[in-house]
Amino acid sequence: MRYLIVLAFICSSFFANAQTKHPDGPFKEFHSNAQLKREGYYKNDKKINVWKEYYDNGQLSEVYVLDDTGKNTGLKREYSKEGVLLKETKNVLDGGLVCSEYDNEGTLLAIYGLREQNNLGRFVWSGDYKEFYKNGVVKIESVYDNNELNGIWKAFDEVGNLAWEVEYLNGYKQGAYKQFYENEEVKLLGLCNSDKKDDEEKHFDTSGKLLKVLKYKRGELKKTKDQEVIEEVLIPEGIVYKQPLFPGCEDALGFSAQNKCNYDHISGFFKSHFNIGKFDVLAPGYETKKIKVNISFRISESGDVNTVRATSDYPKVDEDAIEAIKKLPKFEPGVKRGNPLTVPYSFQFVFLAGGNSK
Repeated sequence: MRYLIVLAFICSSFFANAQTKHPDGPFKEFHSNAQLKREGYYKNDKKINVWKEYYDNGQLSEVYVLDDTGKNTGLKREYSKEGVLLKETKNVLDGGLVCSEYDNEGTLLAIYGLREQNNLGRFVWSGDYKEFYKNGVVKIESVYDNNELNGIWKAFDEVGNLAWEVEYLNGYKQGAYKQFYENEEVKLLGLCNSDKKDDEEKHFDTSGKLLKVLKYKRGELKKTKDQEVIEEVLIPEGIVYKQPLFPGCEDALGFSAQNKCNYDHISGFFKSHFNIGKFDVLAPGYETKKIKVNISFRISESGDVNTVRATSDYPKVDEDAIEAIKKLPKFEPGVKRGNPLTVPYSFQFVFLAGGNSK
């Protein structure tokens, strides 16, 4: 059988664009309590221009903008059920986007840059990242490139004193790390290799005098001669967002490597649990027929796969595709700023049914 599978992380609005066919013009959908749920415009069966989503209490939940071809522009605002602005993405002069996030009280939480990836309407973290305490003092400073944390990650205390510096490369800790006293003297200094402590870690007092030296190898602390009890200092985690991980992908370093690992495992799992051969009956004789099925699902805060949907021209194909995805194992949940979150995924599966596919 010949087939092609493409897996891509998506925003929640994407798959709604590939569901049931819609006539051109205005569109409205309602909650079960008759409150407006969403509204916008369709053209050539694609969402275009401004779309609005609402909670069941009538409060606006989000507004996002697509171009005339249905491609996501990245422009978006999100609100809480109480009407508080939680997230806003706007254009900036260099052609990118800047995203501002707020807490449930409307206090600025973080600002970071976004850039479109391969002109496909998908956006990645690229540029400066800043996170703030409630008092407005900078908490974190770092730089992202194509969703990967790179360069010096800095953490500050609530009065603005530098507390940590950690070097990152391609989304993982690689290079020097430093912890500081309030007087800006170095408290400890060490090296990371492939996200793990390696070689010597030096500890100093507030005047800069060396107190002790610990030795690590691939993240493991070597025993000291006098067997003293040592309380290890953990390096704070600089990565803001961690995607869900398929079992076996936990050791992949960086967002891109983890994304590829997820792709390989999810696509391989689906191929092995979706029986293409049974659909040869859809193309009798020596005919062949290309069948395209769009599949979406969510990985919950606990790592479970749910909200599985599939759309093609054949209900039985959809049914079998959904059953295959429901068999996916439990994932390591996605996390953002230390809090678990639900993450949407989608992929498109294309295969040939019929005589020439054998």
